Amino acid sequence: MELFQRSYKLTDKPKDKTLFHCSICSKIFSQNIYLKQHMKTHEEEMGVKKDVPKEKPVHKCEFCDKTFDRNSSLVYHRRSHTGEKPFECNVCNKMFTQKGSLKVHMRTHTGEMPFHCQVCEKNFSQECSLRIHMRRHTGETPYSCEYCDKVFARKDYLTLHTRSHTGETPYRCDTCEKVFTRKEHLNTHKRIHTGERPFNCKFCGYCFADVRTLKHHIRIHTGEKPYRCEICGKACSRKYSMTIHMRTHTRATKIECEICKKIFSRKNSLNVHMKSHAEVMSHQCQICNEYFWSKENLALHVQKHCENKPFESVQEGFLSCK
Repeated sequence: MELFQRSYKLTDKPKDKTLFHCSICSKIFSQNIYLKQHMKTHEEEMGVKKDVPKEKPVHKCEFCDKTFDRNSSLVYHRRSHTGEKPFECNVCNKMFTQKGSLKVHMRTHTGEMPFHCQVCEKNFSQECSLRIHMRRHTGETPYSCEYCDKVFARKDYLTLHTRSHTGETPYRCDTCEKVFTRKEHLNTHKRIHTGERPFNCKFCGYCFADVRTLKHHIRIHTGEKPYRCEICGKACSRKYSMTIHMRTHTRATKIECEICKKIFSRKNSLNVHMKSHAEVMSHQCQICNEYFWSKENLALHVQKHCENKPFESVQEGFLSCK
């Protein structure tokens, strides 16, 4: 009971509390802030003009009429029309329209990766890359193809995939007219003409034309094998190698030779095999005019004609005894 009385006394209002009166309608308020809010309801009666919110300044692009709230946004946008790139990388001389883009690019040279995945310990140079990567763990695929049932975790993946349906190749090489679906593929291709190799290995100094090849090369030095088979535990340094390995478990992909119907799990193995068909009828015995698939088979055949005699080397598909 004593505790209750003590609590009641603490919350009891003081008798001399100041009250605030409205001079227009005589309403009473316990706090001045409430009176001020109330007085706004009388502004029209008192002839006070309400403050009209100022319109935000609109910055309009003179090239495409697009508008922006901030002048800095317009400046960045305008460079998409003018081609201006005032920020230059002091390592590879690549140019950028924004200072922030240059800062991110520099990490390809320094190797800095400040954004860390807490699930798999993988590091990234950009926050957006980490955010997209997290979708691998969550399984989120918010982008779906309008032509087929495929879904993607990234919008740019969907854009690239859509081009497989539309056939769009928007990037063209000015030197050889070759076309590409991706801008980065065009940029890498251009270095064939220029001979530029701006990405160098910090371990051995070897230079590369594109950062992806450098990344794969560095794994030779570090021994990193980030792709692991969930079935047998085998690890690979490249995603493509893991894809090939997985076929040994699933046998999902079978590539058939159209000539002899032999089955292969890898396309490059089929390409090597196809040479055996391409060489059919190209190696002729000059003695009996019989044809063979390969030089080796022709050589064995000619030995039967020559017995123990030496034979000349193959020239233009022919082989004969001396």
